[in-house]
Amino acid sequence: MKHLAIVLSICSIACFTACNDAGTAKVDARTSFFEKSGMDSAVKPGDNFFNYVNGTWVKNAIIPDDQSGWGTFYIIYENNLKNLKGILEDAAKGKSAKGSLEQKVGDYYASGMDTVAIEKVGAAPLKPMLAKIDAVKDYKELMNLIAESYAKGEGDLLGFYVGADEKNSKQNIAIFSQSGLSLPEKDYYTKKDSASVAIRAGLIRYAAKMFALTGVDSVTANKIAAAVLALVSEFATSLRSPVEFRVAQ
Repeated sequence: MKHLAIVLSICSIACFTACNDAGTAKVDARTSFFEKSGMDSAVKPGDNFFNYVNGTWVKNAIIPDDQSGWGTFYIIYENNLKNLKGILEDAAKGKSAKGSLEQKVGDYYASGMDTVAIEKVGAAPLKPMLAKIDAVKDYKELMNLIAESYAKGEGDLLGFYVGADEKNSKQNIAIFSQSGLSLPEKDYYTKKDSASVAIRAGLIRYAAKMFALTGVDSVTANKIAAAVLALVSEFATSLRSPVEFRVAQ
């Protein structure tokens, strides 16, 4: 985060140079293109260029309590969220023409914010998918269900997307990668230290709660949750570690 001022300064220089080189671009009448309030002119740039550029900002900046860091890009991100929220709330007022993108976006946002309706329907929207899962008899049917889900944007278990071919960037190809774990990576399922054991216990509690919310009794929910952890733990043993995965790529 402390390097933001330097990055922004470089970006400002690049932008100014690009505008001059373009010839047709209009440059305003300003003579200064740098934000100097965060600089510490008491520091000689030859002694410590970072403190020269960022010293005052580092001394005075306060990280908000709800943030893990703070700086220009954080501010831009937060402002963008506020702007998006305003756009969505305006679209949700229902003043847009029926069938328009504004109407569709507004309705989608409103449906997601209607917690009363969400609580009322409960797990009902999930029932069709849960029924399909219960109907799976073997791995072939499982793979067919996964493929069907990917076609609807709901795929899981496998990492799949379309992107540039790393061996030929002129073409896009279907790319498969390992996925399917609830926890970040395989070590979370295999380590025996107290922290890892506690995390797995937390996963069981979470999964049990999810099953309970679908109408399963608490005893059965805990049994199913434990079975899920056992299954995923077995699955995790066949995956590469983060280091192995990077090397393989």
